[in-house]
Amino acid sequence: MTENLPADAQAPRAALGGPAAGAGNSAHGDHKTQAQRETQNRQQTRGTGKTQARQGSQTRQGSQARQGSQTRQGSQTPQAAPAKRPRFGRKSPESRPAPERRVRIGSPTALLAVVPVLLGFEPSSSMVVIGTEQPRAQVRLTLRYDLPNPPDARLAGELARHAAGVLSAQHIEAAVAVGYGPGHLVSPVADALREHAPRAGITVTELLRAEDERYWSYLCTEPGCCPPEGTPFDIKDHPAARAMAAEGVRVLASREDLAATV
Repeated sequence: MTENLPADAQAPRAALGGPAAGAGNSAHGDHKTQAQRETQNRQQTRGTGKTQARQGSQTRQGSQARQGSQTRQGSQTPQAAPAKRPRFGRKSPESRPAPERRVRIGSPTALLAVVPVLLGFEPSSSMVVIGTEQPRAQVRLTLRYDLPNPPDARLAGELARHAAGVLSAQHIEAAVAVGYGPGHLVSPVADALREHAPRAGITVTELLRAEDERYWSYLCTEPGCCPPEGTPFDIKDHPAARAMAAEGVRVLASREDLAATV
């Protein structure tokens, strides 16, 4: 059924701000707002991404810079200095060994002067054998034996062989010897030494007998330097004896006196 309206009656129009127009505009506006927000969000996202990228780049650069700085600092860190080697060239006076005493035998009197010093006492009834080293006849080894009394050729031979064996074991090739006592006790041992020493490769360069401040040589047969009555000697003022005395070396009167100090 159609309703007829009066002529002056008009169909109602929607006002500009009315519900219809408002609804349409609101929807359109909502679309624009959402688009703008999405655009803004995308821009913000891009901006945030760029910011984060820049921050990440700066962080990486800063970290790399710090690492590089630390690496350079580490490479520039000075290495520990090598430990100093101890010096052995200089020693304190307490640690220095006592100087080795060197005795040179250049004459029969020098030999007679140093024997008591080497033994520490004045020998008697003894055969003293001294191993020497060339070129200046420096003393290497000193041996002393009691003279067989009464004389015994067998014992004299054993004594000589023993002395030669000791010298040979020490690679000593030269020796001197002095017998203290009467000729009948000294000569058997002296003869045995002259026999057995060369067999061991040892050259006896001097062989003396001393008694009552005179000496005789078994190797020298020249009456001008080795008279039959013997050659007098005095060792008290000999340079070798004075040098030993200056070092404080003490010489006792006999072997028994030395044994009493032990």
